[in-house]
Amino acid sequence: MADPDYVNKLRAGKYEEIRPCISCQEGCMGRVQAYSMINCAVNPQAARERVTAYEPILQAKRVLIAGGVAGCETALWLAQQGKKGTIVEALDKLMAVHGPLCHANKDMLGRLLPYNGVEVLTGAKVKSFSEGILKVEALEEENSLYQELEFDIPEIYLLGNA
Repeated sequence: MADPDYVNKLRAGKYEEIRPCISCQEGCMGRVQAYSMINCAVNPQAARERVTAYEPILQAKRVLIAGGVAGCETALWLAQQGKKGTIVEALDKLMAVHGPLCHANKDMLGRLLPYNGVEVLTGAKVKSFSEGILKVEALEEENSLYQELEFDIPEIYLLGNA
């Protein structure tokens, strides 16, 4: 369930692309025992493939993503759809906050992001966006860029405390 293309990747010899199961047994085996709908900690599409199917991107887009675990998952998902993503993380290390994240999942994300071409900027903040140019600087203070740009850019979203 962690990687629906597991068999195809094995056949093609693309072992490094396989997204491994972290053996949490929460969403799959734990849910089966409770007669509940199954899911997967590392594959949000598990058991919902038809409803959440990816649609191919015909023209690449560049996307800025605020850091954090949700940002990493979003960047990975966007990269797999053909969008070029850059994560801007205020902390000095990606996923540095010790929250409810399994180390295996954290390590896996840390390896999959560069493998899929996601650029990561740490200890930084977005300073401005003007005429299609994004300026990023070393972090000095809290960022309020979203509030400044929310009415000027049609496709801008704020997730969590980003």
